[in-house]
Amino acid sequence: MDSGLIRQAEIMWDYMQLYQPPEKADCMIILGSRDDRVAKTAAGLSRQFAFGTIVISGGLSHTQDLLKTSWGAVSEADHFNEVFIHADGAATPLLERCAQNTGQNALYTHKLLLENQIRPKSICIVTKPYMERRALATFAVQWPERNVAWNVQSAGGTLAEYCNDEQPMDVVINIMVGDLQRIIEYPKRGLQMPQDIPDDVIKAFESLISKGFTRHLVDT
Repeated sequence: MDSGLIRQAEIMWDYMQLYQPPEKADCMIILGSRDDRVAKTAAGLSRQFAFGTIVISGGLSHTQDLLKTSWGAVSEADHFNEVFIHADGAATPLLERCAQNTGQNALYTHKLLLENQIRPKSICIVTKPYMERRALATFAVQWPERNVAWNVQSAGGTLAEYCNDEQPMDVVINIMVGDLQRIIEYPKRGLQMPQDIPDDVIKAFESLISKGFTRHLVDT
């Protein structure tokens, strides 16, 4: 992969992260995905901060696209729970096993918490690095209660540090391009909070599409 293309991907990568400092919250919500490092990061945070409640959210989804998981017919929540325990997570999480997308992560987790008579006023979301901005933009709109203090965390790092055999760079770039398209389009549908997008990010996005990184785009 040529250096110019990688630089364009790095521009998007930097934009997708919010670089918030970690902090204590009433609740930590771990978003299921294809990347075990999310659960490992959450385990580390659980040892650093005393979260009142921890929820892992994610069902059986994305079996036919780039977000497909590698562990078979097990929900993201159940698989991440195993990873969390193995990584010495300092709590017993509640498991939300039905969500098929980020909006459902928010809605179904809220329902689960209410069923357990839990109404957090501060929430830490743990997700993939390039999902930070979109996750927070989604929860800020689709969480049924307002006046919640939000924080988002991930493993962080650079694009080169993140990519490996399990998360190949071409797959990650395709997903990022699709996620940025959702950041652009979903506020129009009332699904996400609008975001300011710098010109260099838009140019990188358009350039990567022109170079064929279109496998995670949605119809508009």
